[in-house]
Parts: sequence; structure tokens; C-alpha cells
Amino acid sequence: MTQPGGRSSFRDMDKIAIRIPDHVLYRSIPDGGGVLLDLDRREYFALDDVAARMWEVLADTGAVSSVVESLVLEYDVDRSSLQKDADRFVRTLVKRRLAHRCAT
Repeated sequence: MTQPGGRSSFRDMDKIAIRIPDHVLYRSIPDGGGVLLDLDRREYFALDDVAARMWEVLADTGAVSSVVESLVLEYDVDRSSLQKDADRFVRTLVKRRLAHRCAT
């Protein structure tokens, strides 16, 4: 689905899958959060606790829908807000080439 202005939508979460490229590494931080390392660009990205958990679910399942299903049970957040946050997070990952969208 494409929104006005050509932006693709992640609204149909069941049909979006994510693949993590080989050049991206993740490490959790013992005190919370995590770090993504893009080996190709030699850049790193700090993730807070929630973003790190989103990443872990994406990496484990490859399914954007699993992020919402898992985190809505783990955090005190409504589903609508969580879907918006997951949408924004995945868009950022794809834009920075830290993940690739795939159709399921």
C-alpha cells in the first residue's frame, strides 16, 4: 500500500517481513538497551530498552507483526501506539539499510 507522497505503509503488518543483512550486528547491553553496528558503513546506533526489544523480536522472527504481539504483552502500552512506534522503528531501520523489507 502506498500513501500520498509515495511513502509505503506498514499498516498491513501481517504481510511485512524483515531480513537483517549480514553486515549488521547487534549486542545487548547488560544495563539495558543495545547497540547496532553497521560493518559496511562503520557506524553504530544505540538502542534504548524498547527499541532493543523490538530489534530482538524482529531478528528472531523476521515478522513485524510479532513485534506488536510480543511487546503489547510485555509493556503497559496500547496496541495503536505500539503499532505506530513499530512502524517508525522499522522505517528507520530500512532507511538506514539496517534491515530489508520482504513480502511474506
